[in-house]
Amino acid sequence: MYKLLKLLWGTVTRIFRMENSSYTVCFFPWLSLKNAITVGEVSFIPFKCSKHSADKKLNGLQDALPIILSSYKDIQHRERTECVVACIESCTPQWSIDQNHHTLIRTSLHLLTLAALADNEYFTEFGHYSNSSIFQPIYQNFTRPVKNIAFAINRRDRQLKDGGYEHGNVTLSEPLECHLVGNVTVKKIY
Repeated sequence: MYKLLKLLWGTVTRIFRMENSSYTVCFFPWLSLKNAITVGEVSFIPFKCSKHSADKKLNGLQDALPIILSSYKDIQHRERTECVVACIESCTPQWSIDQNHHTLIRTSLHLLTLAALADNEYFTEFGHYSNSSIFQPIYQNFTRPVKNIAFAINRRDRQLKDGGYEHGNVTLSEPLECHLVGNVTVKKIY
């Protein structure tokens, strides 16, 4: 009986910890990649809102990210159904980014952006083209269940916070220069 209670208590404690833990995901709502790309220690993994298309590194994120993405809309006011998530193998889970990893992600992101821009084809009607706006990272903190969203605006003297909104009821619009960019292909990380 004691072993059963101990096992049950351990399971309840793990579930409570999972549901009340705070996570930070770094994602790129305007970026679409065909395949995952690894730059240094950071993997940039495509995510689609269908549960069957997620990479194993994104386990545990399939239920939360579609809710988070519901606020991100294109210029025709359609919800984004895909994005790219930054993952680091040393993090647990790999998509939950610690604030200490922001510089690592930024460095890898700059190299990825440079490689994508180097592959641009100019003066063609249907050539490959990307711009730096699609590589804008979003760091989203959340707890489970995912419901509310708050905004933090950095100022010179302090940080302002505004909250009380729900995902899907707030619109974060796609920059116009991102609208015509399709899947980004990177042939080589230089």
